[in-house]
Amino acid sequence: MKPFITLLAIIFSFTSIASAQQTVIKKGYAYYLSSPKGMVKAGDESHPERNMNVEHILYLETPGKFKPQITKIQSGKRIFSADIEQVLSGTELAGTRAADGKAQTVTAARGNKLWRIYLSENVEYPSTTPLKNIIISYYLNGKISRFVVKGETRLNAVPMADPS
Repeated sequence: MKPFITLLAIIFSFTSIASAQQTVIKKGYAYYLSSPKGMVKAGDESHPERNMNVEHILYLETPGKFKPQITKIQSGKRIFSADIEQVLSGTELAGTRAADGKAQTVTAARGNKLWRIYLSENVEYPSTTPLKNIIISYYLNGKISRFVVKGETRLNAVPMADPS
């Protein structure tokens, strides 16, 4: 009887481990930058966020050949569409942090892949506030898994090239 109980306990522990929600996204980084739109209509200072372009960029690190099949990205009630592409070099300078000018480089560990995801929001005037708790839903072994990136870091906008 005792070996049967031990065997039952082992089977139960493996079943609970296998049924636990898995994630293969190792790390996630979120950045945003805002820059003024080109021409601003005179007298339109009442809504400064309407005069800004906002860009949200995520970086995800995954093992091996895994490419996230993203189903939804959201933060609070805001839902985003996503364009995902692999960073072939495995490392990328995301930009410089607005708070202190420190370079923000994202690098995947050896054997892992790095993915860049541009987020877009289908609204006329996107919010300029940073996102919190960005939830990435994706397929893993036929089931929906989730990964949360806690917040965004603001980057300095890249200056426009001098046309001359």
